[in-house]
Amino acid sequence: MKKKIIAAVGLAAVLAVSTPLSAEAAITWTAPGCTSTGVCMKRGDGTPIGYDGTGTLTISQGNIRSVAAGTRRTTVKLATGTTYVVEATKMITFPNALQTVVSISR
Repeated sequence: MKKKIIAAVGLAAVLAVSTPLSAEAAITWTAPGCTSTGVCMKRGDGTPIGYDGTGTLTISQGNIRSVAAGTRRTTVKLATGTTYVVEATKMITFPNALQTVVSISR
């Protein structure tokens, strides 16, 4: 068991050293829930779905009622083709129907 842990730590160190800085600047899922700095989407049933970081991420999150931008301006593209720009610290709510978010950029 100790050998596996040491190998995993060694591999992580190699990846951290060889990973370019641009690869570290990515949007990642922050489940469960949301962070205060990241994008926070709420489903129709109130379940929070969070993403944090910078860059662009292609996703497919359905049944979304609202999107909060966190601390960065965030661009949200819906499956309908509509794109919203949500300013930092602001939130948008989709009044007519639940939406499917297909990408986020920040």
